[in-house]
Amino acid sequence: MEKINTIFFGSAYFSIFPKIDFGFWYKPNHMPPKDYAKWDAMITAFTRHLVDRYGIEEVAQWYFEVWNEPNIGFWGGKPYQKTYFELYDHTARAIKAVNARLRVGGPSTAQAAWAGDFVAHVVRENIPADFVSSHVYANDTVENVFNTKGMAPVPRDKMVCTAVRKVRDEVSRSARPTLPVIFSEYNASYANEPNVTDDVYMAAWLATTVRQCDGLTEGMSYWSFSDVFEEGGVVKTPFYGGFGAIAAGNIPKPAYNAFALLHKLGDTRLASDSDSTLVTRRADGTLVVALWNYAPPDATGPKYAPPAPPGPPLHFVLELPAAREGAKVALSRVDADHGNVVSAFDSMGRPPFPTREQAAALRGMARLPATPARRAINSGMRGLNSAGGRSAAKTNCRPARSRVSTVFINSICVARLPARNCKSSGASVCNGASGTGEPSPLPLRNLSKKPIARSRINWL
Repeated sequence: MEKINTIFFGSAYFSIFPKIDFGFWYKPNHMPPKDYAKWDAMITAFTRHLVDRYGIEEVAQWYFEVWNEPNIGFWGGKPYQKTYFELYDHTARAIKAVNARLRVGGPSTAQAAWAGDFVAHVVRENIPADFVSSHVYANDTVENVFNTKGMAPVPRDKMVCTAVRKVRDEVSRSARPTLPVIFSEYNASYANEPNVTDDVYMAAWLATTVRQCDGLTEGMSYWSFSDVFEEGGVVKTPFYGGFGAIAAGNIPKPAYNAFALLHKLGDTRLASDSDSTLVTRRADGTLVVALWNYAPPDATGPKYAPPAPPGPPLHFVLELPAAREGAKVALSRVDADHGNVVSAFDSMGRPPFPTREQAAALRGMARLPATPARRAINSGMRGLNSAGGRSAAKTNCRPARSRVSTVFINSICVARLPARNCKSSGASVCNGASGTGEPSPLPLRNLSKKPIARSRINWL
């Protein structure tokens, strides 16, 4: 219990709301309990310990999730669904017996499965459930996610949010349509694919996934924070295509930097007619715009392939009306040359066992610049210019042949201006509502938070 206390003390100290999985010991034991009375007693004692130690006001903000992916090999009960529902019923009742305010849910399935069946079960049997959870990966097949043959493949940049919408729709059609949906695992790949999960590809993939999934879920949990976790065993070499946002040796990967930039977005989303932008506004009026140029990865599978030659850029023009002369934007980016540690690792010859000095150098090269580049609206930034009486910001996102470049424009000064009739060739900063010319705000419920953030809505 001392080790468990240490873990949860750290969570409380750093103001993290944990999600607790009940739970299997990976590989050695994944069978149903032999004696449910003993299982119930264990769950009750553990949950009561947490409440006694941290208080109900704290623990009531946590999530208790029952098991992990019971529809595939992580669960040994047969048949899968019937035996899992028995486990869930016992666990949920034991948790609620400690305090009705505690939140419990499931079925924590792989491949967006069982959502409708789960809600129907808890309603029929009068079992507590505070949320519906599932998992999906962008390389899951349509046969597994949608239980259909002959359906056209869903591309990697659209699979996650297509599956999220499937679950959201199943819950909306159920007897409890307002149950929150949580995807407690998602990523661009469930396999070790260095050109996917290690690569700068992840920056644009994450941005487009956040854009598509916004508003469909209560939260999404990127699996995983680190490449070092128990299922993978001892990490033998860095940048092997691990699932984490941080590589072994505490080296931030491009995915980590993408989350850091997405965290800079505002809390109100403005309408946009582009599928490569997120246009937001902060409480102080600052506009923060994310732009990206998505392209498929250079390669897939376990073998790393060097970057392909650059492909054509994607041009964006942002028209900012009434911007004062000399106003500036702050520009941050993740691309082949910014926040991309893989480029530095390649230049070292991809050593299988980096020395301490090499690891320290990689950590330094992985970091984003501490201060964003600042450019005057009417000069620089590849031709920021004035057009038609409005100030215009023009920039390029240049991918490789199968590569991405993610550009984040943080318009610190300009954003305080009234946003009227704002349009651009690549994105619409705001669309007029009922002819008023004012922006049409969309509540931004699920945009990325930084890796450690006290928030119920967390994209990591």
